[in-house]
Amino acid sequence: MKKYLLLITIVFSTFIFAETNEISNTQSVKQASFTDVKKEADVKRALVVELLQLVNAKQQSQEVLDSMIKMMPSDVRDSFTKALNADEMMELVIPVYERYLTIDDLKSVIKFYKSPAGKKLLEAQPKIMKDSMIVMKVYAQKKLSTIK
Repeated sequence: MKKYLLLITIVFSTFIFAETNEISNTQSVKQASFTDVKKEADVKRALVVELLQLVNAKQQSQEVLDSMIKMMPSDVRDSFTKALNADEMMELVIPVYERYLTIDDLKSVIKFYKSPAGKKLLEAQPKIMKDSMIVMKVYAQKKLSTIK
């Protein structure tokens, strides 16, 4: 069961983080009051939530979980289905986005995903991920077959 949990964690993390481009955090640190920091944190959280909604992170994560659970032995499926919750997983990744992306970064990424190119990428992303998994599976099988 632990190996399945590790596999789900890896795939989920890869899937979520594949949805956004790597952006460097270059914004300088500003002196601010506690109220300003609280407001900024609220704004940042709202932007992360908007981004995750734009990229359909919850729905796609649930689909990935469902497909992975279907591949598991029947004796562990129910346990994983009951234990793993996409809403809880989304709440766990929000602070990760907050840590690495500034408010300006988030606004830029959101603007991109609302653009025609961003919308096209969002539409193509599930197909890209599916085809990429197939390509990687074939690659891994080919490489593993040469190992004795």
